Amino acid sequence: MDEWTRLGLINALLARQADTPATSPLSSLSSGLLGLDRGLGLPSISTPPLRLGGALEQYFAKSEHDRLVERLHSRLVANLYSDIKVDLPGYEKPTRIVWTATQRGHEPDASAYYGFKQHIFEVETADSIGDEHTREQCELFAAYARGRAAEFTLVVPVGCGAIAVTQLNLWGLDQAVLEI
Repeated sequence: MDEWTRLGLINALLARQADTPATSPLSSLSSGLLGLDRGLGLPSISTPPLRLGGALEQYFAKSEHDRLVERLHSRLVANLYSDIKVDLPGYEKPTRIVWTATQRGHEPDASAYYGFKQHIFEVETADSIGDEHTREQCELFAAYARGRAAEFTLVVPVGCGAIAVTQLNLWGLDQAVLEI
């Protein structure tokens, strides 16, 4: 089941839940027999609202960017990269890369080694591909990679590869683009 279908099903469940009135765990007959329907001063009993929990709640709390970084991490592991570092909670973060002249810099979203070659990855969503901040990061990471015989890759969602290549070309960068 793809992500859009899953989102549609969950939205339908949430809408159905919102349309369903909260009910008492007691039947109307039991409520009547106990006198709860006559206002005898007893508190009404109702069920707590249904709450999405666990993995599903965590999934929706994460941003699209973080989900892409997780997919990248899984791909790096599956392809036997080593010394994998990703900018996600619970993982070792990549080393910050800085311009020597200004000492301004950025942390890449991931770094890893394949054999002896270092790879730097920056993950962007469809909304952030053309941002000035993205340009600064890409220029810095590309320069860093050139100076160290490393490789810099811009990672984007599936379907955004052509836009990313076009944007990189506009910035004068000829970098690899990975769609995940």
